[in-house]
Amino acid sequence: MAKNTFSYVIVDDDETWSLTLKKLLSNYPQLDFSGYFTDSVSGLMGINRIQPDLLFLDWNIDTFKAPDIIETLETKPIIVLISSDPDIKNQKVESNVFAFLEKPISNQKKLSLIIRQITGVLQASSLMDSM
Repeated sequence: MAKNTFSYVIVDDDETWSLTLKKLLSNYPQLDFSGYFTDSVSGLMGINRIQPDLLFLDWNIDTFKAPDIIETLETKPIIVLISSDPDIKNQKVESNVFAFLEKPISNQKKLSLIIRQITGVLQASSLMDSM
């Protein structure tokens, strides 16, 4: 049986922005908040412990960059990179990166589209896993 809700984690050192993102994501009942981490070490430990379906990951977090964190994950969720630097979206990163969100989120339609696409992928994957 396919899952109806999908867990997500936010890893970002900007608490204000993370709370804003969490509030925006609360409009999507198919997403279930599972954790927030403000540094790369606790983020890595939390992600590996929780194993979320979806990860919102800041590009620059303390001494690490997103590719460093992604590379060390045991299980890779679908990843949405977040950054206040719009040039980050042009960086070459691993295939698990689904989308890029620029801080602050000014385009709610883009966020909605990304969430619909991600939940579609997760639902299809969940359905395949249940067969």
